[in-house]
Amino acid sequence: LYLGRGINFPIALEGALKLKEISYIHAEGYPAGEMKHGPIALIDEDLPVVAIATGDRVYDKMRSNMQEVKARDGVVIAVTDRDPQELAEFTDEVLPVPRVSDLLQPIVNVVPLQLLAYYVGVRRGAVSYLFERRLARHPGPDSQGGHAEEDPRVGDPVVGMKGGPHARLFENAAGLQQQVASFKLSA
Repeated sequence: LYLGRGINFPIALEGALKLKEISYIHAEGYPAGEMKHGPIALIDEDLPVVAIATGDRVYDKMRSNMQEVKARDGVVIAVTDRDPQELAEFTDEVLPVPRVSDLLQPIVNVVPLQLLAYYVGVRRGAVSYLFERRLARHPGPDSQGGHAEEDPRVGDPVVGMKGGPHARLFENAAGLQQQVASFKLSA
C-alpha cells in the first residue's frame, strides 16, 4: 500500500505502478486522507505501507497516518525529507530524500520508489525475467530475428549518475538495496 497526500498522491500511484510492473507484486496507491475508508482494514504485520511524508503542509497528517499503521502492527517504510530520527518510533525503514521546492519534491520522491521496486524485483528474481520479456518483444538493431547484445549496464539503475548533478539522489542507493534485502517478501 502506498500512501500520499496532496501533490504526493500521484507519486504514491506511480510507486505502486512501478512495483507492479517491475516485481509483479500487487500494490495500490491511495490518498492518505482516505485510508480509514477501506485500506486500514487490510493493515497487519504482513502488509508493508510506503508513506510519502515530505513537504510542510501535509507532514503532520502523514505522521498521524504512519502512527495509525503502526498501531495495527503494519510495516511502515517512509520516504521523507526530514531527519529520519523524527520518524524512528513509528517507522521500520526510512528512505531519505533531499528537501527541494514543493513543486520539484515529487520528482525527487519518485526516485527511491523506483529503486525500491527495482530492488524488490531483483530480490524476487523478477527483474531478469522482465528484461528477457522486453528483449523478446523488441528485437535489437540487427533486425535479423535475433536479439541485440545486452547492454552490460542493464540492471544497474545508478550507472552514470555517480558524481553527476543527480549524485545526491543516488548516494543512498546501496543502502536502499541493503534495506530491501532485509524486507520480508511474500511470494
